Amino acid sequence: MPVHPYWQIKQINTIDGFRHVDRNGAFGGRGTGSFWISFNALVTWIAIHVKLILFLCAYSDDSFGPNDTLDVAFYPPYHKYMPSNQVKLLLLWDELGIPHKEKKQIFGNPLKIIGIIVDADLMTMTLPSDRLADLLQELAKFTKYDNHKSPSFTLKVWQRLAGWLNWSFNVFPLLRPCLNNVYPKISFHGPVSPEKKLYVNAAIRSDLLWASEHLKSATGVRVLRALHWSPELADVTIYCDACLDGMGFYYPQLDLGYYSPVPLDSPSQDIFYFEALCVISALQHATSRFDPSFPLRLVIFTDNANSVNIFSTLYSLPPFTPILKLACDILIKSEHQLRVLHVPGASNRVADAISRAQFVQALDLVPSMTISSFQPPHLPLGAVKK
Repeated sequence: MPVHPYWQIKQINTIDGFRHVDRNGAFGGRGTGSFWISFNALVTWIAIHVKLILFLCAYSDDSFGPNDTLDVAFYPPYHKYMPSNQVKLLLLWDELGIPHKEKKQIFGNPLKIIGIIVDADLMTMTLPSDRLADLLQELAKFTKYDNHKSPSFTLKVWQRLAGWLNWSFNVFPLLRPCLNNVYPKISFHGPVSPEKKLYVNAAIRSDLLWASEHLKSATGVRVLRALHWSPELADVTIYCDACLDGMGFYYPQLDLGYYSPVPLDSPSQDIFYFEALCVISALQHATSRFDPSFPLRLVIFTDNANSVNIFSTLYSLPPFTPILKLACDILIKSEHQLRVLHVPGASNRVADAISRAQFVQALDLVPSMTISSFQPPHLPLGAVKK
């Protein structure tokens, strides 16, 4: 892709003593990926909003999407019928002068998209066994301690591993917490050499081993399910709250409330930590209470926006990674679907009263409720060191 002259001066190649200007984005260069992503994002916007191509998706420089099997159109340059949305996109590329090759314009079912086999009939995404084996082999390099010595790798190798794992999250989305300690490790203020050596610390090793164990036992197949569903469709609904002294959650459908003082040996005394600990306690309790052989839709309400964010994205600061890993362990094993949603404090009065051990006030709000105690999980602090 052609680049501005101001960028070209950063791409001077010396061959046999002569300087050569690379007028296009250097293949494999640090900025090349951003060029392609930005450009394809603009083309995708035009395709969706101007050419009205429905359900078009993009990943880096790859474009893909669904199409009715019977909805086809003739594309003259290739002398064949193709899915109509694909033809619309090819015509847009022709209009914009974007070159393309016929052998890369594939369609059908199943279809390999960004290296993942997608089956629209079975609603599955499959990571090929050889790619899964390669990923496990790479993880083994980072987690193997020869002679009890922590291994070190260059920054670019760390970045490659992070990109590789991010790609695998398309099939294994619940393994996202394994990178929560890696991101701070590879983040720097200001320029840094890609050859800089970084050691694997205990927290990162633990997270990568956790991901590796799940990958070893996985089939490599993800069955697609609806990710966005109304809270009214939940099988179980729980309200959570916490303060610096206690935690409480409440099943409105069952008139059951549960209380626990905050752990004295808690790895953090931050209120955010206790709010998140209350959510994972509620998830763990619900999983043990109901039939584990029947996957449930669980909704947990909390008035803490930070808790909503980390459980929705599975990304957090290192101290909260053990909480997210436990949540993912539960969801992987049970196949439950979890949504952690925000509720205004005024609508969370029952859980708030329970968390403060104000049981009389809680019973005034729900006279038929039974309040018991619960034991929160004991988790380590997920600290990180560079």
